[in-house]
Amino acid sequence: MKKFLCTMIVVTAAMCCGCGNNMRVSGKVTFDDGSPLTTGTVLFQGEKTTARGQLEKDGTFTLGATKENDGLPRGETYSVCIIGANEPLPTKGGMNMALPLIADKYTSFEKSGLTFVADGKTKEMNFVVERPDEKYIEKLKKNAQSGPDRKPPVSPFAKPGK
Repeated sequence: MKKFLCTMIVVTAAMCCGCGNNMRVSGKVTFDDGSPLTTGTVLFQGEKTTARGQLEKDGTFTLGATKENDGLPRGETYSVCIIGANEPLPTKGGMNMALPLIADKYTSFEKSGLTFVADGKTKEMNFVVERPDEKYIEKLKKNAQSGPDRKPPVSPFAKPGK
């Protein structure tokens, strides 16, 4: 029983010591011309932790700004990707497609090439991303306007004639 209590005290102390081990991280996502990425979510994935920060209109994000000791645990290296960096592109039929604002590689942890080391010293991380290929964007825009005349789906609960 004594051994069990000692073990529990050590485990509890270790857990409490780790509570203050998180760090707040902020940063900015821009294009190579310095203009900000104005929409999307920056994701950080470590071995044990995943965190996210919503991009503001000026391209800034913050992880761990809501309460004491939240944020990223120190000592981990994080892979970073960005999701939801799109703007709506109306189609001929009135529906919207997603027009990507960043190159596709940044939407994947494996392909983005973006990393962050939570060393406890670096609390700001800025990322520079590339825009998607212009030919690809033009093709999407052309397809949106020349594609089939797609109409939004009709609800099965809609009254006929409305």
